[in-house]
Amino acid sequence: MNNFPLVSVIVPTFNGQDRIAKTLESIIAQDYENLEIILVNDVSTDNTVNVARSVLERSHRNFTIINRTKNGRQSASRNTGLDNATGKYVIFFDHDDLAEKNFVSDLLHEAESKNADIVFCDFEHYYEYNSPPPPQTCP
Repeated sequence: MNNFPLVSVIVPTFNGQDRIAKTLESIIAQDYENLEIILVNDVSTDNTVNVARSVLERSHRNFTIINRTKNGRQSASRNTGLDNATGKYVIFFDHDDLAEKNFVSDLLHEAESKNADIVFCDFEHYYEYNSPPPPQTCP
């Protein structure tokens, strides 16, 4: 990581007012500094954008909020984010994702050290009320 490349973090959201703050705080808390956060609001009808703006404006991070005018779902919102991303690397977060503070730096280190086009990592399920949802049965 010689030049500290810019990493674009794209967060598509739709009606995520109850979870978006924690997600953005998780991104803001990253130990890697050279980030741009791109929040793509997919025509939310709740207070998602105001909550997000409040969190982002208090941060020291570079951010953009894009408001789509037509609901296109997650894939269209991700594409809108990609169209506006300027980073060498892109990471997608859903509006209810959380990450350890070294998430971006660890992925970036792997990408740069291995000259990789794509990197993956494991994940853990987090249950808000400390218990997993009931098991799903197949029909």
